[in-house]
Amino acid sequence: MGSACLSGILLEVSAHPKPGLVTPRSMGAHADMDQQTFMLTSAAIAPCFHRCAAIGLTHGGEAAAVLPPVRAVGRDYDVLLMAASNGVNTQRGALFALGITAAAAGRAHHHNSAPTSTQIFAEAAAITAGLV
Repeated sequence: MGSACLSGILLEVSAHPKPGLVTPRSMGAHADMDQQTFMLTSAAIAPCFHRCAAIGLTHGGEAAAVLPPVRAVGRDYDVLLMAASNGVNTQRGALFALGITAAAAGRAHHHNSAPTSTQIFAEAAAITAGLV
């Protein structure tokens, strides 16, 4: 799951055109980031997704109890993200969303060796219940 998250991030930044967003040919609406910034921060945060998936895979309790350790890991990697980008918010949204998704995939795999996307999304909803 962690590798799939990293692949998704790298493929997304490689796509062109995306009006207003960073691509290989454009900084979009961003004066402070480019594709290289995204590549460097992607490398910095890639292990986060493996760790979140492992949390989901090994946590046998209630789904909501997965969120605190995933958040703690996310905070650690947010520091690395900001250091790798010199303080530019390149991928905080992806860090959060994919961290939750990786944990949900781990939980779904714990319950079913070949989980469907529907099962993964249900786990993500359970993990984040009451968050918003």
